[in-house]
Amino acid sequence: MSNKIKVGLFTTIDPKPWIREKNLDAMLKRETEIVKALNSKGIEVIRGGEGLSKENQLAWNDRLIHKHIENIADKGGGGNFL
Repeated sequence: MSNKIKVGLFTTIDPKPWIREKNLDAMLKRETEIVKALNSKGIEVIRGGEGLSKENQLAWNDRLIHKHIENIADKGGGGNFL
């Protein structure tokens, strides 16, 4: 039996278009840094926005929040959310 930790990660961003546009790249960079740091400790990370368009990789509305959570759950992310 494996004791490997698997977590789901989704990041939200302000829904205002001008704020998303200004902050999207920096927030995606920070999310990537979090994933790399966790991976370096042997923790598997399932990103909720993985596979979505760049603008939707961060959840900025209710529909995307639900989509990110569904993506995590479908990949076995369980109930461990950061």
